[in-house]
Amino acid sequence: RIWAPLLMRLAAVVNNRQVKLDPTIVDFNTHEHFLRVVSQACAEYVVEIARTGTDYHATTQFLADAERNLSFAYIVFFLYLFAFKYLDYKSAVRRNRSKHLDMLWRENLCSTRTAKANKTNYRQMSVILVYWGTALVEPLQTFFHNTRTIRWLHAHVGWDMPIEKLNAWIKQSVVSNITRFQIIQFIRRLNFMQFVTRAVKSLVYWRRTHDTATLKDIEADKLLIKEFLRQFIGTTYATVTQPSDANLLSIDMTDWGGLRRPRQCAPFNQMRAAQGGYRDYVRRQLAKLCPWHHWLSG
Repeated sequence: RIWAPLLMRLAAVVNNRQVKLDPTIVDFNTHEHFLRVVSQACAEYVVEIARTGTDYHATTQFLADAERNLSFAYIVFFLYLFAFKYLDYKSAVRRNRSKHLDMLWRENLCSTRTAKANKTNYRQMSVILVYWGTALVEPLQTFFHNTRTIRWLHAHVGWDMPIEKLNAWIKQSVVSNITRFQIIQFIRRLNFMQFVTRAVKSLVYWRRTHDTATLKDIEADKLLIKEFLRQFIGTTYATVTQPSDANLLSIDMTDWGGLRRPRQCAPFNQMRAAQGGYRDYVRRQLAKLCPWHHWLSG
């Protein structure tokens, strides 16, 4: 939610009316697709700008320069603090890189503690998941990291994926005279039915070529977003790093402090403020959720 105003503004640029300010789980795929479009468009724009000034690999200098211009800072910090981490997180789940996920959860704590974090329980998850991965003794720790994600055909998925799929299959199959017995029976037969279904399909469709995934063409939307950024922020490093607090992108600033305090309430400054007292926060969460834990003195 913290980056929603920027995403909504860019959705308007490409006339994408499916993107919502407060999406639900039903809207997840639509929003994730648009997030990837925006991430790629913004990243390509930043690369263009970097070619005319400081290289983006000089991270500290690049971020400091970007922050001079609030509108350019929105783009740069959106990528740096959220978009790249989100893509990294998805990749780590697919490959079950459990310890890398722990690092991302640690870095994500300041984001989940902001006022506009997506769900407040993510703050607790950031602490507790890292705690289990660190505090468990062998062989439990190895077991935890090995089962951090679950194998699903050709990749790994999160723990909730099988539950969501099972729920969808039940809804598709148990459609009338629904009883507890029917649902229990369906679940008991599921592994057998899935195996049989795949075998039958392989016989019935053996003459057909294997279906391959086809990516949606996102070039048109990317070009619109990049042209919008070029027009209203600039096309050179010197231009986009000129000191300015002006709302060059015409973003709805309601959730970002309004027009009176745009810099103080910018997402990256909200996250900086949320970093304060994080040690005490972690201590309080462990005391509440893991009362058996005792801190070592010294």
